[in-house]
Amino acid sequence: MKNVHGRMKMTRSIAIVSLCLGLLLSACGGYDNDQPAEFGWMVGGCAGQDQALVEQTAGYTEECDPDPLLPEEMDYCTEKLFWEYDAQNQLLQLVDGPVSLNCCGLRYVRSDTAEGHYDLIEMDEPGDGRCRCMCDSIYSVCIHGLAEGLIPVRLFRHVTDDGTTEPTLIWEGELDLTQGGGQIDLGPSNSWNCI
Repeated sequence: MKNVHGRMKMTRSIAIVSLCLGLLLSACGGYDNDQPAEFGWMVGGCAGQDQALVEQTAGYTEECDPDPLLPEEMDYCTEKLFWEYDAQNQLLQLVDGPVSLNCCGLRYVRSDTAEGHYDLIEMDEPGDGRCRCMCDSIYSVCIHGLAEGLIPVRLFRHVTDDGTTEPTLIWEGELDLTQGGGQIDLGPSNSWNCI
């Protein structure tokens, strides 16, 4: 009889702990791996949207125009990740630039949720061929439907003809959406504007 009562108490305790954990997690907001996110993207800069795979790649939208997030005085010697969160519309926008790439190429952004992260992959494909010059690109991504909280993000870049088969990790970390926005230094750029 004692054994039965012991099991019942243990079952109740587990149920209470599970309920508390569920309430705590649901109140935290932020990243939810079971909640599908809607992604959009746009590519700007002198190697920008004219070469983007607009029709072939889902997600292209002018709503993700990078210009409003860029400073008036751009530091072309440092690649930066600018971000801004609109709490009312639950919209996160991330802008990466300057990204020095061959002037001839097809640019777009792939996105995925994997291993507890939002994975954003900046794509650069040769298309009909490359040129003998380098240009600056600005990649912009919008993620809809995010509640305030900590958002784990991984930023990759994949230049498909550079000899690597996998995307290169550019940055990994968490964004605290309650801060509303910010910028992250990604290191020196190879911009032709950096003289």
